[in-house]
Amino acid sequence: MVTLQLLRPHLVALHLRQRRRQQGVPELTARQLQVLTLIAAGCTNAQVARALDISEATVSKHLENAYARLDVNSRTAAAARIANVPADDAMAATRTLVSHPPRPRRTAVSL
Repeated sequence: MVTLQLLRPHLVALHLRQRRRQQGVPELTARQLQVLTLIAAGCTNAQVARALDISEATVSKHLENAYARLDVNSRTAAAARIANVPADDAMAATRTLVSHPPRPRRTAVSL
């Protein structure tokens, strides 16, 4: 029973990956899917960076890599492509964001 509990997340991931392949959806990393989900919701790169606690340059790099995997060259086209991603995958990618909210930004204190 314990072994099955340990294997369950891996088996679910394999199942979702196979379903994506059958539907013709390119495989994206969880972070790429998080970034694209926020982009599809209308966020700017700066807003995505703040929400995920990463730099804008990192957001741009994730977008660049996702565009290559999706074979698109714009935010709109990428958002349209991930609209076909099963809801389970999008939820799994954003669950990390919800369960681990970004740390508050540190600000310099002037003396």
